[in-house]
Amino acid sequence: MKSLGLLVVGMAAQVSSLTSFSQHVGDHMVLQRAPEKSGIYGTLNSTGTPTVTATVTPIGGGTPYQVTGRVSGSNWITYLNPTEAGGNYTISVTCDGCLNDGPNTIQLNDVTFGDVWYCAG
Repeated sequence: MKSLGLLVVGMAAQVSSLTSFSQHVGDHMVLQRAPEKSGIYGTLNSTGTPTVTATVTPIGGGTPYQVTGRVSGSNWITYLNPTEAGGNYTISVTCDGCLNDGPNTIQLNDVTFGDVWYCAG
């Protein structure tokens, strides 16, 4: 019975978030540096035609930039411009047209761009 209560609480918390990052995306992460583009993705709740925009802001100076993502059903993805190695960046993703009266914004903090390697054995 205790696990059922926990399941209901978890579902309620998930539904209240209109826009969210995938579980593979989070604060303090490293994204692939230039010359490649890095993709970030997640889910959203919408009944209309939402627009997803990501804003990449260098902390401590530099020029922020924005890119528009693609939405397919309840999933979104955006590809960031190739960014030179280094960090500290903040990435804000805004969903305009989600199930609320205004834009819904989520944020990643302390993001660094560098070499990302996937290894399998």
